[in-house]
Amino acid sequence: MINTILQVSRIEAALFDDIRASFGNLPESEHVDGNYRLRRYSRARAKLEDLVEGGSVHQVEGNVFNQSEEYNKHQGGLARQFENVEESTMTSAAMRELTIAFFEACKLHGEHDFEIHQFRMRCIGGATQVAPEGWHQDGYDHVALVGVCRENIIGGEILLSASKTEAPFFTATLDRGTMVVIKDNVLWHNARAIQAIDDEKSAWLDLIVLTIQVNGDR
Repeated sequence: MINTILQVSRIEAALFDDIRASFGNLPESEHVDGNYRLRRYSRARAKLEDLVEGGSVHQVEGNVFNQSEEYNKHQGGLARQFENVEESTMTSAAMRELTIAFFEACKLHGEHDFEIHQFRMRCIGGATQVAPEGWHQDGYDHVALVGVCRENIIGGEILLSASKTEAPFFTATLDRGTMVVIKDNVLWHNARAIQAIDDEKSAWLDLIVLTIQVNGDR
């Protein structure tokens, strides 16, 4: 049996033109990292065959994000609520194509529930952590990390390893349209800190993260 644990795809960069502005609307939150890791979060549902025919991703009720302390020592065990992904982003051509690519990479057919995390990591002076929890797994079957915009930054590369203590075997810069899909229950991931190139200008990293648990609850 073949177990594909890592795939890298390229989504047409122009597809993101219609949703780039929505990242400027991401709100701060009262969570520990809420002043620099701006986020919207939605539970979603889609059917691959409908998406291929031009259908949309649909919002599912509930936007409270729970993550076990087993997977997140930084903020695990807390019920964190975020504002939903904007409807225009949810039903965009970009989200449709991302979801098609995600489902196909995970070899999923039919209808599935999954989760969408829309992030902006803002530089707040010096090196800013993209993944404050460090090396971690998220407790899903599959995770997709998608680059949308790198503005005035260095760093931010995604790092993958076979365990929490081994050196990374894979590094990727998430330029606009680069999608890295990992088998989350096999691989560990992290990210390098970001830093502004020009300290006098705003600097940020925009990402979309898709997650799915196919078999049972996480």
